[in-house]
Amino acid sequence: MKIPKIDEAIPLIGTTLGGVVTGAFATNGFAALGWGLEWETLVAGALGLTGGWLAYKAATDQRRATENRNEYIFKAKHLADLHQAENALEECRFLVSKEPEIVVSETDIQGLVMAVSKPINDAACFEQPLPTELTKQLEILCRTLPQFKRATAGISRVAKTNEGMKYSIEDPISLTLSYTALHGSLRKFNTYLVLDELNKTI
Repeated sequence: MKIPKIDEAIPLIGTTLGGVVTGAFATNGFAALGWGLEWETLVAGALGLTGGWLAYKAATDQRRATENRNEYIFKAKHLADLHQAENALEECRFLVSKEPEIVVSETDIQGLVMAVSKPINDAACFEQPLPTELTKQLEILCRTLPQFKRATAGISRVAKTNEGMKYSIEDPISLTLSYTALHGSLRKFNTYLVLDELNKTI
């Protein structure tokens, strides 16, 4: 059984109490406060409870329908791009190094970082309300991106060698940790989206 959040249940509770109190005063005046309730009072309270429950259910059903529609739009807009971001992040794996300098073939590191960060930023800018679990997963993903961008900002070219381009890494430990965190959260988020879509089609 799904128990509603307290802020969602307040309208229902308020309507119920209002129905009981209004029915009591309408039927028996202030004497109702002395528990001299008649059947009309109970009927009025029950009607208040029913009306409040129907209003609450209508509001929650409408909100859920809106969130589900927004989730469909979100996936249509961002799912493919987020998978491309995951592929670009895989290409950045060479950055994971304990050494302050690395030598790689001609690679546009900042271009790869942009290919990772732009789809995530675009997804984070989705302004419509989404289901709670999707919002939670998106927030986790968005928290890991700034750390990775800060770490990659400390990468600079040093010189071109016969083996390739030599890069200096300002903080290789932070880069490794931030890469691992972002890689894990992005993969988890994409997996969540795919599995959620499959569950809805079964």
